[in-house]
Amino acid sequence: AYESDLQQLATFWETINKKETNVIHNFDKIMQRYALALFYKKIRKTSLARKLSSMRSFISYLKTQGIPVTFTFKSPRLDKK
Repeated sequence: AYESDLQQLATFWETINKKETNVIHNFDKIMQRYALALFYKKIRKTSLARKLSSMRSFISYLKTQGIPVTFTFKSPRLDKK
């Protein structure tokens, strides 16, 4: 599931770059727009939380590779079962 989530992020980024060729997007802006797009898709909170978790893990990985990423976000509050 996590690999799929990151692939969806990459596809989103490609789509944005194709649609808005005159705009230079940095990674923080792409992450922000993707998180917002996920919110408006009206997916389940658990799915949204997992996608955001995979994004957080990816950001952590990028930081270990020396790539600065400043975008931070919180996961939605999940309902108790």
